[in-house]
Amino acid sequence: MVAACAMVLVLLATAQKSAAQKGGGSTTSNLPVVNSLSPNSTEAGMGSFVMTVSGSNFTTGSVVRWNGSNVSTGYISSTQLNATVASSLIASTGTANITVFTSGRKGGTSNTLTFTIATPTTTAPAPAPAPAPSPTKLTITTTSLPGSTAGTPLSATVAATGGAPAYGWSMVNGGGSLPPGLTLQATGTISGTPTQSGTFTFTTQANDSASQIAQKVLSITVAADPNATTTTTSSTAPLFQTGFESTDPTFDGGISAPYTMITSTPPPGRSGNALQTHYTICGATDGTCGASSQDINRWVSKVISPAQTHVFMRGYVYFKTPEPDATATTYAQRKIMWFSDSTSASNSQVNYANFIVGWSAVGRNTLSLMLGGNNVAACAAGANATIWDMAFLNWNTWYSIEVEIQLNTPGASDGIFRLWVNGVQAYSNTAYNFRGTCPDPIGFFSVGRQANRFNYDVIDEYRYWDDVVISNSYIGP
Repeated sequence: MVAACAMVLVLLATAQKSAAQKGGGSTTSNLPVVNSLSPNSTEAGMGSFVMTVSGSNFTTGSVVRWNGSNVSTGYISSTQLNATVASSLIASTGTANITVFTSGRKGGTSNTLTFTIATPTTTAPAPAPAPAPSPTKLTITTTSLPGSTAGTPLSATVAATGGAPAYGWSMVNGGGSLPPGLTLQATGTISGTPTQSGTFTFTTQANDSASQIAQKVLSITVAADPNATTTTTSSTAPLFQTGFESTDPTFDGGISAPYTMITSTPPPGRSGNALQTHYTICGATDGTCGASSQDINRWVSKVISPAQTHVFMRGYVYFKTPEPDATATTYAQRKIMWFSDSTSASNSQVNYANFIVGWSAVGRNTLSLMLGGNNVAACAAGANATIWDMAFLNWNTWYSIEVEIQLNTPGASDGIFRLWVNGVQAYSNTAYNFRGTCPDPIGFFSVGRQANRFNYDVIDEYRYWDDVVISNSYIGP
């Protein structure tokens, strides 16, 4: 028992360190980096032009800034952006500070490069050349793109006509997105392996050498991975299901009222009863601020019998906007789903996987879904580290969250983890290593589980659960 407790403390310390690094304590930077500008100078009074910004860590949310103000930006790749510089910005001689800004919890502002606006050179006027023919209108001719299947490589090309070749291609910020796993190259080739099913609508942009711009809304449909819902059993009946109504099956254990209770008045969007869990950390009902009150556990649990090696769990979850300390600068971690090999409601055994929700660093107004945790006391730990930012949620909204876990062969990386949000697959990993040499199956599941705050921030938070199902096959919203 002492060894098991010690390992739990090790897991907690590891989770705190990982979450603190995500919240800003790490020295690892994902800021955009600007290496060069092409061109890096021009003469005052010249017309508008397209400037290529080269560097690293660029995303589809990156935007080029001219003296701190956004300019029209086209995403080409993680190392290249196109920026359209208006003639009004180079009307006078001087210099301009060029940076790249990326929004999001991992974003920020890059280093600065200088663009020079030189005094126009005065030369004797050359004889007027014969007027060049005006280029025809630049037009994107692609009207549709081939579909694909999640996990299957795809390659397609967008094309244009007219204008003044050669063309440069990019994505339009705010115009949608490609399926996760695909990228658009500057040559117009869309390639990669899509990881998520669904129909994805996006806007492409073509630039020609005469500064013409054409845009086109296109879409790609990705079919679901045919292996996404395969099961190791022919059973279709749920292993467990409850809507927390008086006639529904109950969980085996949990924390008693007033912190965890069945409520008949859930937030708008769900009817009937729901499970309400109240977390207060470092507040009047939780004692004084100190190390012993940094974590608080409130959960309801279910022993899965018989134990399983392949399981799906779906529940509707709602996070009410909490009231954190107004001066807090770090984020809090929340475990919302918990699976282990325990066969008791106390969950005192080995933990295979815990499903975590943590603060986003962007204004503390977004939740980031994460998978984490391999805490194996009696055998070698699994090899996979925490997976961050699989999907993002908002406060005060009901979500259908479903996960699939198929335990790996002990010591091998052949486990499966998938995540669906409102029925749309947001993450898929078919080579996950949950466990080392331990052969034990999944025998325990809980919702709620834990809240943890860093730097002793005050937290007063409510979570709600409804319509929880555990099954051998995909459930859906």
